[in-house]
Amino acid sequence: MGMIERVELGESSRPGEEWGGPHPRVEPVLGYVLRHPAVRLLFDTGVGEGSLETDAHYRPVRRGLPVGPADVDLVVNCHLHFDHIGGNQGFPETPVLVQRKERAAGRPVRVLFAHDRDLWKGMLPRPR
Repeated sequence: MGMIERVELGESSRPGEEWGGPHPRVEPVLGYVLRHPAVRLLFDTGVGEGSLETDAHYRPVRRGLPVGPADVDLVVNCHLHFDHIGGNQGFPETPVLVQRKERAAGRPVRVLFAHDRDLWKGMLPRPR
């Protein structure tokens, strides 16, 4: 049986004009670690080192990842926004899985896609 752990990776402040409110709204940045006999997966890696403009706009608070490359077989990003992929560079040899439409948007990131099963199937570890 597997286990899923929610991890708090930080927070950002969304300006009121972005969500239709009268003031900024603080939003958590969450990730998940899935530990299963067949695979150890990190879902989203949080806020990385952003640009000065992005940091000034969203005022992110960063928290470190509770896992490192030796603890993870696969990284999955739900989408390629700064608050979901910021820690990806800490996993340079780990396969990254993302939706095809995100990659098609032209965001520069080394990823595998859900539809590329033949490519990533062999990259996953054998059950422990």
